[in-house]
Amino acid sequence: MPNRHPDLSGASQQIVLNPQAQVVLDMFAADPEAEADSGVPVHVAARRTHLRSVEWVSGTGEHVAEVIDLAVPGDGGPVPIRIYRPQGARPGALMYLHGGGWVVGGIESFDAACRALANRCRLPVVSVDYRLAPEHPFPAAISDCVAVAEWISSGGGELHGVRGPLVVAGDSAGGHLASLVAFAARDGGGSPSIEALVLVYPIIDATMSSESFRRYANGYFLTADTMRWYWSSFLGARYGSVDSDFSPAHRTDVSGLPRTLVITAEHDVLRDEGEAWAARLGEAGVDVTLHRFPGMIHGFFRFDRVCSAAGEAYDLIGRFASERPRATSARARAMSRLAGRVYLERGKPVSVLLSWTGKGPRNVLIRRADGTEVVRPFRGLRRPPEAVTAPEDVTGIDTDGRAPS
Repeated sequence: MPNRHPDLSGASQQIVLNPQAQVVLDMFAADPEAEADSGVPVHVAARRTHLRSVEWVSGTGEHVAEVIDLAVPGDGGPVPIRIYRPQGARPGALMYLHGGGWVVGGIESFDAACRALANRCRLPVVSVDYRLAPEHPFPAAISDCVAVAEWISSGGGELHGVRGPLVVAGDSAGGHLASLVAFAARDGGGSPSIEALVLVYPIIDATMSSESFRRYANGYFLTADTMRWYWSSFLGARYGSVDSDFSPAHRTDVSGLPRTLVITAEHDVLRDEGEAWAARLGEAGVDVTLHRFPGMIHGFFRFDRVCSAAGEAYDLIGRFASERPRATSARARAMSRLAGRVYLERGKPVSVLLSWTGKGPRNVLIRRADGTEVVRPFRGLRRPPEAVTAPEDVTGIDTDGRAPS
């Protein structure tokens, strides 16, 4: 009898990097100007390195129909934004919140990624140049991001072809901010109006206590010490405390969020907290898709000059953003809760369980770790969802692509 519930971890005990990821690590290790930054404040040196890296690892950027630089009113003053309009843009907009640990990064360093997303999604992309720490600690960045989301949602960008429905996307610290924007919208009665979330290796848990945080602490681009420094810079005097205001993992209620795509990298300190977050959302009945990129490191999303996985991620987001919101049946919601519980109890990624299709109420879309997909019949649960605690309680789901026995 075939094993219908294999280990879905997607990672062997031996760490095997994608060769393209190794090229990136070698580039950063060989930075000829690193020593010249030794006499400046740490955050200034980090910003210089980040900007230098753009020419090493980021492409020149795809052509888009129009690029517009504006400023949006915010509580802390005008918030700079850049709008990328693709040819043949469809109704809607994608707000992009860049990564960089709340300390580095900006519109210029994520220009290539935003151009690619505009073309893949066929949506105007609004890149937000939110205030950075340590000069502007929490909650400055989130305040800026909410202000831009409300500006888009209220029609402020209509003269520039920017209007709802709104997709909010971000990588790393940007994924963290995107999550907080979504909670602000949910708790604000649906304003700003957000249709979907895209979280690329998001920062979710201020405790930094996951297994991947220990396993990939050094040598995989983003180190554990750097992550601690980012949190310290972002929180200032509040560093060392844990509060749901800034640590999404500590929210007691994560229901009611829009459909969400979570992307993780296999060799990343943030991998486990991103995947656990997808599981919690699924357990709460949120429509979630989780995709892990094997062999990849943190930051690959902007390394499009070197890492082909960046282009694959852009394509994945384009498909996700183009989907219509799916009406989820009680069966699908039960499936979502089960998938989240399987991950939380078994520590196994749930990319094969967290996605389903509108092709029929009795079908489930299984997205495997290698990116392939298969539709299988879903015949329900043996017991009510509240009683389900293990993957063996699922019937009619084939996690390894073979016909159910």
